[in-house]
Amino acid sequence: SGADFDLGDGVTLTDNQVEVNFTLTVDHDFQVYFPEAAPKVSLAPVGGWTQWTERGVRPTRLQQEFPFLLTSSGEFSVKMRCGQEVEGRCGIEDQSAGTVVPIDVDVTLPGMSELRSGASARNSPLVSEQSGVEAPRFAPETYIINRGARLRFSANGTSVSQMLDAPGSYWQGDVTVIFDSNP
Repeated sequence: SGADFDLGDGVTLTDNQVEVNFTLTVDHDFQVYFPEAAPKVSLAPVGGWTQWTERGVRPTRLQQEFPFLLTSSGEFSVKMRCGQEVEGRCGIEDQSAGTVVPIDVDVTLPGMSELRSGASARNSPLVSEQSGVEAPRFAPETYIINRGARLRFSANGTSVSQMLDAPGSYWQGDVTVIFDSNP
């Protein structure tokens, strides 16, 4: 620009002042790490089946938890893609009878809060992307690195009753949990 020093584009020298224009791009850090590449869920009562098999006490809830590690510096959403959808939730199917029952999936993310409610992200229910309901969005209270978190899959109430009333049945379904850092 005809000055004694050329400092490149975006730098202007005027009357003993240097003006520097910066364009910055901030990339948020986001990583979800599961110890297993494709974990399989096996729903069971907390404490095992002995209450039912030895004492005849039917369980009211079957569940399994999956721990994972989360790194996040920004907002993200979590939703599900279901092989079978029932009532806005994912379902599992009795492979012989074709009966489908809904299951619940929730997530606990320590150090995160739900954007809508502002509440801590503890047992936050997930919804099917096919349901038309907006997926829950989360934001970190501070930058979190490799924080322990968990997904919980569970069958409750009438779903459990239907499953237990079909002795020898095999229930199966596909649930894909989607963490979206660009909600």
